[in-house]
Amino acid sequence: TKAISNYIESATPYKVVSREHADTILEGEIVSVEGNVLSSDRRTDLPQEQMITIRVNFLWKDLRSGKILVERKAFDQSTMYYPTLGEGLYVGKQAAVERLAVGIVQEMQADW
Repeated sequence: TKAISNYIESATPYKVVSREHADTILEGEIVSVEGNVLSSDRRTDLPQEQMITIRVNFLWKDLRSGKILVERKAFDQSTMYYPTLGEGLYVGKQAAVERLAVGIVQEMQADW
């Protein structure tokens, strides 16, 4: 939520306000968070490169008219991270969340 709010306010003319003052609302749900090992060290079999994918459903709706502006099901974003370089799962998840925020805001602007 914070990543999306920050990106909306930094990259669009929109302002994030309380629901009572909003003209539109963006709602969503996380459907899944998946991690995959992309490569492992041949000698130790330790993961060297991993990918995390976050899948969401979201809806952007005009509260004045009730019109659905954007709706996406199974929208996902993935990012890679490297445990052998000291990047843990937290780093991978943060990068995926930020990439997801950018993707959602781009989808919000795509139809305009």
